[in-house]
Amino acid sequence: MNYMLLLFLGMVMMGTILGVVSSNWLVLWVGMEMALFGFMFFLYILSSLSVANAAVRYFLIQSFASILLLPTGYYFFHSFMPIHFIMEVLLLLLLFLKLGAFPFHFWVMPVVYGVLMIFNSILLGPLKIIPLIVCFTLIQKSFNDVLYSVFILLSMGSMLAGSLLGNLVGNYRAVIGASSITHTGWLLIGCMVMSVWQYFFCYYILLLFFIWAMNTGNFFISSLSFIALSGLPPFLLFYAKVIMIWGVVSYHLFYLLLIVMVLSSIISLLFYLKFAFMFYLNMKLLRELSLQFFLFIIFNMMGLVLFLSLFF
Repeated sequence: MNYMLLLFLGMVMMGTILGVVSSNWLVLWVGMEMALFGFMFFLYILSSLSVANAAVRYFLIQSFASILLLPTGYYFFHSFMPIHFIMEVLLLLLLFLKLGAFPFHFWVMPVVYGVLMIFNSILLGPLKIIPLIVCFTLIQKSFNDVLYSVFILLSMGSMLAGSLLGNLVGNYRAVIGASSITHTGWLLIGCMVMSVWQYFFCYYILLLFFIWAMNTGNFFISSLSFIALSGLPPFLLFYAKVIMIWGVVSYHLFYLLLIVMVLSSIISLLFYLKFAFMFYLNMKLLRELSLQFFLFIIFNMMGLVLFLSLFF
């Protein structure tokens, strides 16, 4: 059983690496599908009824997107003819479906709620990397102002939808799904301002800390991680958000976007603080100060270095 888990986890990692290093669309698509199937087999081995239901829902949506992505992406990346605007929009929407961004965010919270937290460390991290690479390439390669506007509007929709949905649920796993929708909006804006990977790694590190803390019953680190995911200073994600806002101002994007970015962060703060306080109330005194705590502090201090990189 352990060997099978390592095999399928290896498929996820190899598929992601294959997509990252490849410059050919077909190889990139194969890497994306390899990661998807490795994740599905990983779910199948450790599945219960609720996990199986969430896995089937996730597989159907991802398979539908993948089938349409293959010809659409090939046309975009390998066509010698002028690329029609409709094909660019179709490729964009399919990528948004893959990522679970607005208006295709409907599957994220049920799937994240239905699977175990350890699975979410793969679903909300490595499986997002290749679609984000394609989004980054699409937005940098296209010169269509209408596509830029659609991209920004849908990204703002993801920020607002996630922040509002997070205040409507009462389970921390569903909240992680709503948080993912919001952060996906930030990541998409990062594709436009060249800050997507700084933000992605800051978000993913804090998410891993939260999952690790929940699996070990360390409610103190769980509470801190939830506050850190909100982007409050002096935590790691705050500096990533400052860099993102700095990029939006530098690239002279919509000033409405700045308002939405700040507003979504304020709305999200409500459910982050609510659940952080809930975890804090479950904390056992002093026992929680462990290796996790010191690693958490070290990684968040790295945010200061990231912030200072703006000026040097």
